[in-house]
Amino acid sequence: MADTAALSTTVSAADARAGVYRDAREVRARARVTQAEDSPAIQRALDRLNKVLASGQPLSHDVPRGYYLNIVV
Repeated sequence: MADTAALSTTVSAADARAGVYRDAREVRARARVTQAEDSPAIQRALDRLNKVLASGQPLSHDVPRGYYLNIVV
């Protein structure tokens, strides 16, 4: 007979992965739509944020609001 604890762990892990994939698809879909409508200022701000994030250094928490990304949504 199957171990119910192992079975429920496997099912919940599969559900979690499915949720992650679903969320990733939603993010990609939103990104495709919003990139087409971005103004040059928003694109520069996003490029600047991407460079900061790509550096591998953690973001500083003692900076004013809007320091890393200052756009109107």
